[in-house]
Amino acid sequence: MKKIVWAAIAIIFVISFVFLGLKDQDEKNISVKRDNSVILPSILEENELYVEAEAITKQLNGNSVFDEIDRAFTLTIDGQNFFFIEGVPVVERDGHYEPIQQNDFLVKGKKVYLSAVWLHRFFPTLVWVEGGKVKITNEAKMEQNTRPVQAQIKNKQEIIEQLQVLSSPLKGVKPDLYPSHIPGAKRNYRGGFHEGLDWYSYSTGAVINERTPVYAMGEGRVVRVDHEYTGYKSVQEREQDLHVCQLHGKTPLYILDKLRGRQVWIQYENGVQARFAHLSNISSELQIGNKIDQNTLIGFVGNSGTSGEVNKDGTELHLHVDLLVKGRLFWEGFTKEEVITIIQAVF
Repeated sequence: MKKIVWAAIAIIFVISFVFLGLKDQDEKNISVKRDNSVILPSILEENELYVEAEAITKQLNGNSVFDEIDRAFTLTIDGQNFFFIEGVPVVERDGHYEPIQQNDFLVKGKKVYLSAVWLHRFFPTLVWVEGGKVKITNEAKMEQNTRPVQAQIKNKQEIIEQLQVLSSPLKGVKPDLYPSHIPGAKRNYRGGFHEGLDWYSYSTGAVINERTPVYAMGEGRVVRVDHEYTGYKSVQEREQDLHVCQLHGKTPLYILDKLRGRQVWIQYENGVQARFAHLSNISSELQIGNKIDQNTLIGFVGNSGTSGEVNKDGTELHLHVDLLVKGRLFWEGFTKEEVITIIQAVF
């Protein structure tokens, strides 16, 4: 019996010795990496450290593109695509929505910055903050696959199959097929296109108002909840944004996000995404990271972001939902007739 006990003790000693040795080696490796580091140029903005995106792109041998009109930034590193829009608390990573802090992406003039917090969260072994400075290991410079990841164009049947996991967000009500409400319909007032599906009283035949509940449509995860929504302060402020749209002949993405009003975004399990817009209220129980299903209450129909909200006249009450597949609007590349067929097949 004593021999067995001593043998067990010996085994434990050997395992502990090996484990401690490996741990010590790991700490040495981390120390070596941190000793072999460079300081990234950074700025301090409202007590938050930011790194110039151009510097991090160069250091990681990546590619980046900043669209000044859309105020959108694409960062490609080792085959990973990150897509940011100013003011949007979500990053699209390889066609998958992930929540971020609204201040993780900063635009100042013609330069863009990423917060040190975000960089460390996504690249924990490469980037860290030490002594008030943002550092990156010198070993980060390596051959990178910088080809942008493109969403694969799917045929009509594939889109239908992917969207059929969803149910109507308004129980028992189908999205309307009114000509100006079809995805892809022109929006001349802002030089753009209608991106999603609409549910209005007059075109669906259902009673839809601020007491109409909106449900989550399927199984997924919440990635954006606008509990702290602040809309346009005046008619003039909204008109200024619409004037910018007319000047550019398109709706810049950062403005389009404001025009959607109070929103909830969901990433579904099969790669489908939904952006619920114009909500009047959001369920207080709904939080980022929540797992949801078709019976989860999102909030209630509203007119946030619309002319009806700023005019305070009770008009434009409706639900708008954008549906995407891995970051691409489901209707892109299809004719109007094909889009209608898809909608009818799904809902």
